[in-house]
Amino acid sequence: FRMPALLLLPFWLGKELLAFFLGSSGGVAYMAHAGGLIGGAALGAGCRRILGQDAKSFFEETPHDPVPEMLEKAGGKISAVDFQGARQILQEILSLDPGNQEAMRLLFNIEKQHPDTERFREAAAGYLSFLLSRAHDADRIYRVYKHYRELAGNTGLPDELYTKLASFFLEAGYIDEGKRIVACLIRRRPGLNAAPALLARLIRSLEKKEMTEKAEKYRKILAGRYPQSQEARILLKTGQAQAPPIYSR
Repeated sequence: FRMPALLLLPFWLGKELLAFFLGSSGGVAYMAHAGGLIGGAALGAGCRRILGQDAKSFFEETPHDPVPEMLEKAGGKISAVDFQGARQILQEILSLDPGNQEAMRLLFNIEKQHPDTERFREAAAGYLSFLLSRAHDADRIYRVYKHYRELAGNTGLPDELYTKLASFFLEAGYIDEGKRIVACLIRRRPGLNAAPALLARLIRSLEKKEMTEKAEKYRKILAGRYPQSQEARILLKTGQAQAPPIYSR
């Protein structure tokens, strides 16, 4: 239990003095304890008088963070195959701490049990968006997206997120994955505003890898489908594909 130190002081001091006068043995310096208690109380009173009430801020306890306990509880429910119970706890954690990566990861793993549901798509979109906002672990982003694609296919996420993923993968060296996303986006949404820039970035990535035949294929697509785009005009003028940044770290 808790109580103010000034209320505890006389009881503690009395215990030390009582032990001293009753002649308790054992080599314990009871008077030294009593002197320390009295001296500490005097110094504390002096500091309080000098520093004022603001000194209390040094002794304020850090507010209790319930998230670690909630994560542990959610993990226990997952181990017990109580996915509904774990889902509720994880959603509560994310309402308290929207950027909790562990909660997002666990929720993604729960929802992937039913990959054809909207819950899985929302969990994947939230987790991938968070990882892209950090962009410090390209392998994790690649693994999570690849796992999503294997379970749910090439659709289900917002076009804006697919655009960011494609740009990120092309920049990070995952050309096949980036190329797959670009191809799906153009096939599904040929009028997408970001399509010319994505194609130009893909061409540039292929050229860096000296994959000239594939680069030429996409150069023709860019020039043929989006002839009025800035990227196509630059391509025709310089023979180089230059893409403005779509995804920024």
